Amino acid sequence: MLAFIISIIGGMAARFAREPIEGFIEKILLDKVDIGKDESLALSYALCMLLAALVITLSGSGVPVFAVLLGGILGLFAKEIYSAIKSQVSK
Repeated sequence: MLAFIISIIGGMAARFAREPIEGFIEKILLDKVDIGKDESLALSYALCMLLAALVITLSGSGVPVFAVLLGGILGLFAKEIYSAIKSQVSK
């Protein structure tokens, strides 16, 4: 369960980590690579999930990869899922 929560947090952190990662890439690569918003979100998601996987591995829990990916996807789209559920409940 802890691994699932960590992966949800990792997915949610991807949206917040996008801008600093874009800035870091632009500084390092000196505008040689043009990265769009979709690519930077995918990169930040991958890096956040890599960090989450590292934390989960260090915690020693043997969790299936499916649970980690599901948690990351739910975390990434948490705002949209919440809005959809809220609009259906308020009808």
